[in-house]
Amino acid sequence: MRILWHSSAPDTPNGYGTQTKLFTKLIKGTEGLDVVVSAFYGVEGYPIMTRDKVLVIPRFKDVYGNDVVGAHMKKHGCDAVITLIDPFVLTGDVWAKLNTVMWCPVDCAPVSPENWDVMERVPRLWSMSRFGHDQIIKRGYDEARLDYVPLGVDTDLFCPIDKGEARARAMQFLGRDDLADKFIVMTVAANKGVPSRKNMVGMLRAFKKLAETRADAVFYMHTEPTGMVSHGEDLGRLVADMDLTDKVIFPPNYDYVTGFISGEIMNDLYNMADVFLLLSLGEGFGAPIIEAQAAGVPVIVTKGSAMAELGIAGVLIDATPIAPSHDRTGCYWWMADEDDAAWELDKAYLHRDDYRREAARVFALGYDYRLVYEKYMLPALLKLANISAILPTNTTKRDS
Repeated sequence: MRILWHSSAPDTPNGYGTQTKLFTKLIKGTEGLDVVVSAFYGVEGYPIMTRDKVLVIPRFKDVYGNDVVGAHMKKHGCDAVITLIDPFVLTGDVWAKLNTVMWCPVDCAPVSPENWDVMERVPRLWSMSRFGHDQIIKRGYDEARLDYVPLGVDTDLFCPIDKGEARARAMQFLGRDDLADKFIVMTVAANKGVPSRKNMVGMLRAFKKLAETRADAVFYMHTEPTGMVSHGEDLGRLVADMDLTDKVIFPPNYDYVTGFISGEIMNDLYNMADVFLLLSLGEGFGAPIIEAQAAGVPVIVTKGSAMAELGIAGVLIDATPIAPSHDRTGCYWWMADEDDAAWELDKAYLHRDDYRREAARVFALGYDYRLVYEKYMLPALLKLANISAILPTNTTKRDS
């Protein structure tokens, strides 16, 4: 059986591209399966072949590939198509006619109407969180056509290393020489939308409360600070207004926006941190939460949506339901308690050497992409193929 995988191209510097890279190479290496990537982002005008021998084909005129997916399937003899993208950007009339599986991020309760209008029409859905799974069922989708398949991370790439060495390399990357003895709070969050779903303002407020009493605390925000790339917030101005200019660090903007930040550099950045903070209003999954824990970094996250299940080895911050922005109706997100978050940051400051580190790594191993493939994705693919001869390849390579 040949799968058309519709998402960002492998190696593109975003969450979709990472998942595409990790899982398509495993599908390609499974006897009886093949995969072609339909890339709505990351390839323009001509096909490419990845180092894992996966063919990647570009979109046509429509930004999200709605106009060419049927032709892609016919040309390459694909039996089913898996989408990894927010459903609301897809045209329901197109995808309902195909053997479609939508791997769906659900970041609010209930499933938002603009997503549900598309999701309810397709033959199968994959939920990427237990939270999302429950919300899809509550919306009335046939449970027999729904599978739970979480996202995965590479726990060989994201792993604990010597903090001193990691900080030395991270400082060189950041152009700093003053972080060796700092208490470093870190977040990884796309600066997209105003106000941001990632709750940039809330995280800055929580950090400011910490910084008022802990002079050696700094906040590394791995994001694009100007907001110009993805219509986000002017974080430089927010930081200045909060009098935190000397306390908040951003990555080199050129490297960030052009994708010159390797996985190895990201692991150094995670390992330089003492604690990872993410107070998003809602997450469909939140892969950086698992990446940080894979690197042995404890997490402090909002108790809401998928974050409530990804942060159980760390600290969950109580949150109040709020109405989402961006004209969503009939659903809600979660606003984390900033005072509670500041309190937990201070606890992490006081116990930085042993603050939930071992538990973080052990928890993250449960989301290693090879384990996810064998335990969740391959059985879901078998339902599409209905071919019992498809067996897992030897993909297991994890530490204990």
